[in-house]
Amino acid sequence: MMKTDSGLYRARSVEDNNKFFAEYRVSVIDAVEAPVLTVNSNQSSGDSCTVNFTCRSHELMINSSYQDKSCSPEKETSNGTNTLILNCSKESIICNHSNPVSWKADRINITQLCGNNKGVKQADDTDYDDVENVQKTDSGLYRARSIEDNNKFFAEYKVSVIDAVEAPILTVNSNQFSSTFCTVSFTCRSHELMINSSYQDNRCSSKEVTSHENFTLILGCEESITCNHSNAVSWKEDRINITQLCEDNERQTELSYGLSYMIVLVLGCVVTGVIVFAGLVLYCCCKNKTDVKLADDTDYDDVETLTQKMTGDTWTTVTYFTVGRNQTPS
Repeated sequence: MMKTDSGLYRARSVEDNNKFFAEYRVSVIDAVEAPVLTVNSNQSSGDSCTVNFTCRSHELMINSSYQDKSCSPEKETSNGTNTLILNCSKESIICNHSNPVSWKADRINITQLCGNNKGVKQADDTDYDDVENVQKTDSGLYRARSIEDNNKFFAEYKVSVIDAVEAPILTVNSNQFSSTFCTVSFTCRSHELMINSSYQDNRCSSKEVTSHENFTLILGCEESITCNHSNAVSWKEDRINITQLCEDNERQTELSYGLSYMIVLVLGCVVTGVIVFAGLVLYCCCKNKTDVKLADDTDYDDVETLTQKMTGDTWTTVTYFTVGRNQTPS
């Protein structure tokens, strides 16, 4: 089912002459996308640790901070369905995104953020350094110096700490179809980027957009519509099978036409039956009126014996049936 299938549905009993017995409002809801929990700043010294962070989904966002080993739980809701909840435990900051049909969460380990092992470890017997537990706030210009050569500068590096991308969302906005064509309008989006396009005549145009943070959103079409979100360190995608979508719609069209044909056929039979029944009733009524008229044309006379009458030159035999003697009032 698609979101366009949402609406008011009525249930009828086929066995009980198509009698209506229930009504339902159906809402088709997409599963939620994964939320993203990002650290904006981190200050740690001695026993004190303050972390500012953002919990967000496409349509909701919560900014908060972890301080003195706690943070305040917060909740945001959009359109009465999608809910974003921020919570903290002793070990983690948790960002939860949910609706009535699904939920997803992202979390950050506080111990790693506030521990003393963050930073640069120098290897004495190698020619490289290990950098651990870095955050976006660690991005910047780094200079390399030689300890053995009187701390002489010999290289400079610009380091960018980049979050892994969140999963993109590919949604169908409208779907128009017939036996000869299928047109699908859809949206490919991430938090900061969005592409609107349509699939028509068995194809759609590939598109690509890039944000200032080097996040890239790419839309492509083959047998599937593919929405790909990537950056320099990761990529994720969402896809919709176009062939299946259009074939399912064709089957729905055939079913609709078949149902319409059955309704017309049943109505035709009912109308024909009514006409035949009305004709029989009219015929019976006319026949009864004719019988009554014939009965009214009968001649009655008061007689006591059988007589003969002559009309012109023809003798007519008239038979009388005596039903009773006429009594003369005294």
